[in-house]
Amino acid sequence: MAEATEEFLSADPDHEEITEALAYLAELAAVGDGVADRARQCRRLIVEHASE
Repeated sequence: MAEATEEFLSADPDHEEITEALAYLAELAAVGDGVADRARQCRRLIVEHASE
């Protein structure tokens, strides 16, 4: 997951793409299983990158 997130970020997504990705990850995080954990990790990486 971290690799996929890094690949997404390396494509230099615009604000709209980041917002859409974060919304999708929030939906996945609501599932409550292993997918939720990975979604939260990806979301954290994207938020950290966006705040740089």
